[in-house]
Amino acid sequence: MALLAERWDDAGALNRERQPDRGALSRLALECDIQPLLHGRLEAADRFDLIPDKVRDELAAARHKCRMDNILLLAEAEKAIDALAGAGVVPVVLKGMDIIHRYGLDFDLRRMDDMDFLVPTGQVKDSMAALAAAGWKLPKKIYDSNWAPYHTGLESTGPIMVYLEIHWNIIQEGRYRLDPADLFARAGKLEIGGRQVLGLDIHDFAVHTLLHHVSSHFHRKLKNWVDLHLLSLEEGFDWKAVVERAREWGGLPGAAMSMRHAGRLFPDWFPRSVVGLFGPERLRSFVLKPMASVHPLDMYRKTSNRLVEMLLSAAMVSRPWRLPAAMRVFRGEPDYLRGILEVKRHDS
Repeated sequence: MALLAERWDDAGALNRERQPDRGALSRLALECDIQPLLHGRLEAADRFDLIPDKVRDELAAARHKCRMDNILLLAEAEKAIDALAGAGVVPVVLKGMDIIHRYGLDFDLRRMDDMDFLVPTGQVKDSMAALAAAGWKLPKKIYDSNWAPYHTGLESTGPIMVYLEIHWNIIQEGRYRLDPADLFARAGKLEIGGRQVLGLDIHDFAVHTLLHHVSSHFHRKLKNWVDLHLLSLEEGFDWKAVVERAREWGGLPGAAMSMRHAGRLFPDWFPRSVVGLFGPERLRSFVLKPMASVHPLDMYRKTSNRLVEMLLSAAMVSRPWRLPAAMRVFRGEPDYLRGILEVKRHDS
């Protein structure tokens, strides 16, 4: 944590107390998905003396792989953006692709798992048809889980598969209340490879990051907190606006618990004064206390267990009467999903 936050004196003091275990350090860097960024920060500060040489070499190899993977992914993303533009669709790009281009990061510092595009609900069918015509393979399933869906995935063709997700919302429908049209109204211009796309408003992006952490059941990936820290440094960013936006979406309880996790991991980036703005959440903390973890990276124990996932999901609902809608299993075919089915039938 000290290395990632560039607290070099603290890292040095920890080294003097006990030499870092090479295997543990390598494993955690991989698990937390920060290998490329960690190498970049150590290199920029010329502080490779803080880690074993073997770990330095492993981080360098991971950074090189990140560069190659991201270049491939971005090349495919440009083709997808062109296909969407041909259908009159200008998407909002999400997550890592936004962060890299918003802040001009080197492609080898922030790993992207896939590409995520938010498109207007009324243009989902046209978007899927355009991507299918450009060679993207439509999904075998229309949605990725039994919960009320808000995105679906496609695969590129070729020897190396790249994954693309089309979103018509950024958070689970039923659990939260968000009109995606508001996201487009607040979105700003962003450029990817000379192509015009959109990026989320900084406060929308912040709330999305916090609620995505909830939907991921408080995982160990730390790159999302790096993203949030970068957003918080931007001119015009206001934590009170993030709190209000989370409340508007019905996601304040989840955002509050995510901020507690963020503050626990990076108290310098997210101090108590910021975490406290989201509310104490004493009742939820008490209810979830039996599941609390003592591991410094974890908020809760056994989050890969399906029952634990369901309990966490239920606990983050903003109002008790919203629980049935939030936990319901998807059984219908809204118009935008029906449109995807029509594209698939035509494609087949």
